[in-house]
Amino acid sequence: MDVMATANQAMAGRAATAAATDGNKLPPAGKPAPQASGSEMPDIEKVVEQINAYLRDSKREIEFYVDRDSGHTVMRITDASGEVVRQVPSEEVLRIATTLGSGSFHSINNLA
Repeated sequence: MDVMATANQAMAGRAATAAATDGNKLPPAGKPAPQASGSEMPDIEKVVEQINAYLRDSKREIEFYVDRDSGHTVMRITDASGEVVRQVPSEEVLRIATTLGSGSFHSINNLA
């Protein structure tokens, strides 16, 4: 999977977050938020290429999806056979988030 789109979305998100945290410098309503400077792009592109090269060499893939039950975004790294090498957040954390979100637990023991 090419992670370029994810990197571009992260850059846009950081620019919007930076603009939102400085309330005095927000653009007027209806105007777009300022974009990250072009000088940052080569660094991001270099990092993304390094990640893609590592994934190609290690025969691993990154998958991003939204967990249906908890609504959380999940990143899963799998090897060439499809076996999950790493997942963030873990299945346990997703289960706890779902349980807490449903309001159906009565004690912390029910979460484990």
